[in-house]
Amino acid sequence: MAEIAADEENDGASDGSGSEAGFFDMGDDKDDVQLMREVLQKVSRWTKLEDKREHLENEHKAQAELDAGRGAYLPEVQTHLEEVASRNQIFNVREAFAMLSRELSDMMRDKSMPCTIDAVEDDAYHWEIAFKGFDPSSLLAQDLEELEQRHGQSAVVLRMEFKRGLHPFYPPAIRLLRPRCAAPLLGALSSHPMLRLRNWDPWRPQRDLIQQLRLFLQSHARICIESALNAPGVENAYLDIEKLLAKLEALTGVLPAGHQQFEAIYSGRLTGVDEQHLLALAPSNKRPKTADAHRRAWAAGTGYSSGHHSAGPVWDVQKARLAQSAQDAELKRVFSLLASAMAPRQSARSSARASAKPRSSERADMSSDEAAQAIRESCLVPFLEAELSQASFTDMGNRSMYYVDLLRVVSCLAVPKHASLLFTSQTPAAATEKGKTVFGNLCTLQRQASHFLSVLQASRHPTTPPVASAAAPQDEHAAAVEENTVKQMAERIIQTHKQAQSLEAGQRHGSATSDSQGPVAGSDEAYVAAMRPLQLGFLEGIASNHKYREKPRAEGAQPRPRTVRLGKEIASLSADLPLSPTSSVFVRVDEQNATLWRALITGPAGTPYSGGCFMFDIYFQPEYPSVPPLVLITTTGGGSVRFGPNLYNCGKVCLSLLGTWSGGRGEGWDLSVSTTLQVLVSIQSLIFVDEPYYCEPGFEAQMHTATGNKASKAYTLDIREQTMHWAIWQQMKSPPKGFEDVVRTHFKQRQKHVRETCQQWVDEATADNAACAPRMAKFLRDIKQELAKR
Repeated sequence: MAEIAADEENDGASDGSGSEAGFFDMGDDKDDVQLMREVLQKVSRWTKLEDKREHLENEHKAQAELDAGRGAYLPEVQTHLEEVASRNQIFNVREAFAMLSRELSDMMRDKSMPCTIDAVEDDAYHWEIAFKGFDPSSLLAQDLEELEQRHGQSAVVLRMEFKRGLHPFYPPAIRLLRPRCAAPLLGALSSHPMLRLRNWDPWRPQRDLIQQLRLFLQSHARICIESALNAPGVENAYLDIEKLLAKLEALTGVLPAGHQQFEAIYSGRLTGVDEQHLLALAPSNKRPKTADAHRRAWAAGTGYSSGHHSAGPVWDVQKARLAQSAQDAELKRVFSLLASAMAPRQSARSSARASAKPRSSERADMSSDEAAQAIRESCLVPFLEAELSQASFTDMGNRSMYYVDLLRVVSCLAVPKHASLLFTSQTPAAATEKGKTVFGNLCTLQRQASHFLSVLQASRHPTTPPVASAAAPQDEHAAAVEENTVKQMAERIIQTHKQAQSLEAGQRHGSATSDSQGPVAGSDEAYVAAMRPLQLGFLEGIASNHKYREKPRAEGAQPRPRTVRLGKEIASLSADLPLSPTSSVFVRVDEQNATLWRALITGPAGTPYSGGCFMFDIYFQPEYPSVPPLVLITTTGGGSVRFGPNLYNCGKVCLSLLGTWSGGRGEGWDLSVSTTLQVLVSIQSLIFVDEPYYCEPGFEAQMHTATGNKASKAYTLDIREQTMHWAIWQQMKSPPKGFEDVVRTHFKQRQKHVRETCQQWVDEATADNAACAPRMAKFLRDIKQELAKR
């Protein structure tokens, strides 16, 4: 590849004698010779620009190393997709430049090309392509003919921009410049599947890509002949807002609203993607490996095992965070520009500009019908619905400035003319799900933001005099900065929700009777509807009988890092806690001290814990989140019952996330990504399992053997008895404080399942002549009596 760069440099540096004479000695006519001279001059200018870039980069590296006081240079942060492409890169920057510039110069010399190509401002990574010579029978050719007669335009012009340092392993970005074509061509072209990394063939000549783009345009482009934006003198035929929406579609891959009516365009984009060829290009070492037998037998991070095992690479948290930040920065720029473009202007200025001649740089105004239509038909609302529905407040807090700009865009939609976009789902898959609209998601986030601000407010009034902070000064400073940015985001959420809520009444036409019947009693939907309001609550007096009640009294101060982190986690719980009839999690937070939590987990169906209510006390040490929370199970029959290898009768919970079990790589607590929600879900799904016997140290070796099956059955039988006694009957008799409604509603909604499950357990115990069968039969009678009261 070095030879390629050298050859290209020699071409560009030619002085017209020697090699240049040989280059032209082909019997070409004067026009051909002149064309070649012009191309070589351009290649020389491209090379000079590249040399200048390299020089500046080297200076930057040297300065960075000097500033850092060490030999390590911190590279530019890349998005996840860029980082994937970078791992595959086998060329240095100079080699990649030589390859790309040679392709460009070859096409510029080729008169058979159905287009003209040139580098924009001598940048070989930035091409402008003008397509002509479409099939005369095509509608596009006919449109161009009419456009030429009216306005003198006879070509379809687009820009192609390559990523320096990642070519040829990263696809270029495509942008249509002119003429103005009917929607959704602008976004459909920018987000073409060929230009997505998973479909990108690094060895495909750019000539072929250009040909595929030409065929796509020929088949699907229709020119808006009557549009004033196609008039002479208009440099760009698209509004700023349209270009931004197309870029959003290209960055996210989200299809626009109503894309079904353009099925021909979007299905037509699939041509040119050779999936079998791309699969063959995938390196064998990138393909997933089969986990070993130990990993198949074990639930990672639970109980004991015969040693530490690793199956494949461990997730690099820091690299993932940097990639997310880079991707956020790219989208954040789009959000910021969108919000500016969508913000209404003063009517006087709008009127003045509306009467003026259109300009390519003119900002799109929300009063413009074209801009409003572009928003309705774009991917913006489907993207917002998906992004907000998947948002966890904890994650949002870690990316607060990204979401602040996103919410600025939502706020721009919260005006009467566009209110319907907030209250009507634009995503077909979510159209039948309540709360999946932008406004429905805002309502959920508003509750979370309020919880976060409540925790901050409570921390301002400590119950004990402050002694000293457990956090280092630099940690306190970082937490103060984070608190400020997350608080800004929370206030933005509440403000945006309030703005949208003021428009809600006008959007209720005909919706009052749509869900009047409600869910069927006893159904899964009825359980979820009844239990959801009970999942998270603040309770006064938890500390009075909490297992860790003495610890907050001894610590005094409220370290800011812990307060901010707890605020984000508590805010997320209202939306993220698992909720289903088969197993759910409920949390109560001490109203005066957010470091004390109490959790109730219902035993998953199909396990010996099925239907039971298991209580846990949780405390967050001053060093949190640098250390995991302290967790104890309190459903132990007064210390008489061990509910499995991971749940001791003394209350200890054995879990690698908690540091009470040394799991494999990547299974321990990581302050960057680990949360208490993960702890609760791990208990629910990894400890409350169908055969807990095999979580005993070394017992996994007996799995699927006659000896193991017999021992596991006996072990499970004992846990079933204790579940009936302590987690079902006792909880119904004396529900824990703060969870009375949870326990009462849970057993009311699930009484049929609980009754049938307990009956099955008793029948199986009786059939096996188990010693515990009479006791279980008595518990069943007691349980039925309690259920009859529901």
